[in-house]
Amino acid sequence: MDKIQQKLVNLLSMAARAGKIASGEMAVSKAVERNEAVLILVAESSAEKTREIYNKIAGKHAVPLIFTTVDKELLGNSVGKSERAAIAICDSGFAAAINKILR
Repeated sequence: MDKIQQKLVNLLSMAARAGKIASGEMAVSKAVERNEAVLILVAESSAEKTREIYNKIAGKHAVPLIFTTVDKELLGNSVGKSERAAIAICDSGFAAAINKILR
């Protein structure tokens, strides 16, 4: 794991403990529909079809989307779950910090 990935994992872990994330397809979709999601992160190892689904969801609701360099296992583990293809960040402060790291 490189330095950027470690920073991302640390931030995601903090966001999860603060209750500011939604993970899994249903939870991410619901967070976006309720206008709670500020940012969507999609794992590098996600299938192309999965990437397209999240791209459509993000585009429809004008939520920024970032394809990360972490795989599904690390993305899920960083929030205390099993593999996750995507995570929605539901806090503008955490989203800004993640954007700063990844962009």
